[in-house]
Amino acid sequence: ITRTKLRFEPVDLSALAEKVSIGLRRANPEQLMTFTLEPGLTAAGDRGLRLIVLENLLGNACRWTPKGGQARTG
Repeated sequence: ITRTKLRFEPVDLSALAEKVSIGLRRANPEQLMTFTLEPGLTAAGDRGLRLIVLENLLGNACRWTPKGGQARTG
């Protein structure tokens, strides 16, 4: 991660969060998950690093939900 040049640009956070949520649902089809995603959220920064942050945050929320519970974000 630190060996590549950072690209500071507008990033569609809503699209990235949607991508991550789809991946989490596919990887964990047995787990109930609800993602409340706000459309049109953008931020400046490096797209790759923002993707990693969202994968970690949403993945941890799902990983640490008790068995039989429902992971929710929003």
